[in-house]
Amino acid sequence: MASQISIFETLPVELLEMIFQYLRESPYSLSSLTLACRKFYVLGTPTPYSSIRLTNPASSDKIERTFHQNSWLSSLGLELQVHSRRYLGFHESQPALEPVYLGAAFRGLAQDSWVLGPNEVVFHMEQLEKLHLQGVTIEYLEPEALAPKSTRTKTALKDLAFLNCDVSPGILEMILTFPEGLSHFTMKDPWSHPSGAPDGWEFDNIIHPREYIKKIKKSSSANLEYLDLDLWHAGSQPDFDSLCCLKHLTTFTMMPEFDQMEWDKGDVPDPIPHLPGSLETLELNDFAGMGISFASLAGRVEAGTLPNLRVVKYRKVYGPDGEETEQEREDWGYEVRSLEILGVKLRQDAVHLTPVG
Repeated sequence: MASQISIFETLPVELLEMIFQYLRESPYSLSSLTLACRKFYVLGTPTPYSSIRLTNPASSDKIERTFHQNSWLSSLGLELQVHSRRYLGFHESQPALEPVYLGAAFRGLAQDSWVLGPNEVVFHMEQLEKLHLQGVTIEYLEPEALAPKSTRTKTALKDLAFLNCDVSPGILEMILTFPEGLSHFTMKDPWSHPSGAPDGWEFDNIIHPREYIKKIKKSSSANLEYLDLDLWHAGSQPDFDSLCCLKHLTTFTMMPEFDQMEWDKGDVPDPIPHLPGSLETLELNDFAGMGISFASLAGRVEAGTLPNLRVVKYRKVYGPDGEETEQEREDWGYEVRSLEILGVKLRQDAVHLTPVG
């Protein structure tokens, strides 16, 4: 048995990875093999390294030393979270973080946002399954800089999140060419911060979420199941019915553009966008605090256009001095009952902002 193990240990790491990836389909065979020696146990149990979070220089140094001493471990990094905003402050004298699977060298800046630059190699990591970026500005992608490490093979990325990032629809379109197909996509602006206080963006930075939806629909991620699109300076509310596999949606509410003559005639615009029939859970963030009616949503459920909808969560934000009125409570009770009859649970979460400054 010892001689057989030594033969296995001389195999290239890449070949061992292929063997273990195949054996993962048979948990019994994998568990038996991991008991043979410590190295096999580490290879077969990548949990300690499956999620890599860079939140401060100390943790980055630790990861750097670990990968420097055991470079083969970097291939076990299946999840990478980069939280650089106000936390990571790398200096030129500090060694660059060496490889996270394909050798990406992350350099955070002390400012609130930082330019991804050469670190865009993360989009080419073949085994990476989950990538969360915070405070990143991606002005353009440089394919020529990635030529030595790029691959024509689609990546395994399933979950991509941009938190308080500057990513244009055109850049997103390029990023979506790399993965085989995302199942989860998140893009949230500063107003989703737990404090509820919007910051970091000027009001002239108007964006159109429908452009992001178009890029997703045209890509290999068109069968997206989870979408959290919560943008602060949105010029319009997109329709989501083109995403025919969507099961969970988190988005914002806003009154769509309307003609004043139609308003006078009583044709009140619907603040709830078009939704796909596959949807099971809907979360609406009303950060304008305007309040909405769910009558149209109940009508869609009753008409059978939303047969799978089971839960609706409504988050309404009040100013420092705002509070729910008695009439609002009565109206809410009616909304809850009307949807409950149709088998849909309606929940409300009131958020009271604290003064900034």
